[in-house]
Amino acid sequence: MISTQSYHVQPGYAPPRHGLPSRSFGGRAVPGLPFRTEAERVGLRSIIPTPCPHPPCNIHRRPAVRQIPLRPHPQPVKKWVYAINPVADTICIAGVCQHKNEPRVILCSDKRVESDFSGTDTVSKFRHIGDGWWAAMSGGTGSAQLLSDLYRFTLGEKTAKLTVSQVEAKLLRCAQIRKRQLANELSYSRFGISYNYILKHGKEQFPEDILKQFMLDVQQIGLGCDLIITGMLEGSPRLYYVGHDATVMPIEGSLCVGSGYTLASAALNERRYSKHMDLFEALYYVYEAKRFSES
Repeated sequence: MISTQSYHVQPGYAPPRHGLPSRSFGGRAVPGLPFRTEAERVGLRSIIPTPCPHPPCNIHRRPAVRQIPLRPHPQPVKKWVYAINPVADTICIAGVCQHKNEPRVILCSDKRVESDFSGTDTVSKFRHIGDGWWAAMSGGTGSAQLLSDLYRFTLGEKTAKLTVSQVEAKLLRCAQIRKRQLANELSYSRFGISYNYILKHGKEQFPEDILKQFMLDVQQIGLGCDLIITGMLEGSPRLYYVGHDATVMPIEGSLCVGSGYTLASAALNERRYSKHMDLFEALYYVYEAKRFSES
């Protein structure tokens, strides 16, 4: 409802002007407007408004209503739900497949690396170790790089002239050399002598309990990383798992390493992944397993 107010001209009325004296004309006081002449007062009759004797009715105003937009505000694609102790899973996946009747190898990983205090998503986990062979790393970045450098120095460009058994022997030898280096570092940090000296003269130089405890510590030394070694050998792709305990195992089909390997392996097994799958189907399954391990 719209309310209007009408005004009527009333002789001798002028709007008040605060601070100005009033003057009486014809027995009626006109507040605020000091007319100097009668003609000036008469000339203003037609333009001076007066309030209507009937005031407008009271209008009950409605309370303010919050305006709701027609379209809701855009929401993020994924709603993050943080656990009490959040842990970011890291994963590396390798799978053998077929493309136009030729064997291919798929490598997939994230860029997540974590320490005891922080983490980052900017590290590449693939390293070329020579002659078309690649290493996918999981675990400690420094330990993985040192071990992959050892594989690069050992394999180099010699894999084309090696047999399967020779390559497997070299892979195992590199893992053992790396563990021997870590044992030597432990020996120097604890006793200031080499590990070979302890093996030769340990029984003569150290008490039995100290020597026994040192050998137990050496036995528990790990490489600090897990690797996937893959490449073409004798016309077919090969997958090898290098564990943190310096073991090397050949794997058929697919291989997963990292903190999320259990979920990724379960996803691939659910899809019945095999090395005879087509490339595009295998790509989808590998990527699905990677995303599933991160959920």
